[in-house]
Amino acid sequence: MDPNPPTEFEIEVWKQKIARLTREECARLYRFAPTGHPVFNSELPLYALFTERYSALGGLDAELSHKIGWSEGPQGIPTVEL
Repeated sequence: MDPNPPTEFEIEVWKQKIARLTREECARLYRFAPTGHPVFNSELPLYALFTERYSALGGLDAELSHKIGWSEGPQGIPTVEL
């Protein structure tokens, strides 16, 4: 269990953010999000929303994978503005 789970407000903000993510932003979030990131917590509704959005946008392919690389790290992931 997460010792600092997101608030209901933070979850709602993430839902809105997920709806606006581009394919590249989804790929960066998927690749570079730190362990425990709320979007990838299966106990929250965010993961299902994210996977649906990412899949609808086309998911990851070799070209996008090459573009985002592996060395960018956490500074390349979208953040939630509260």
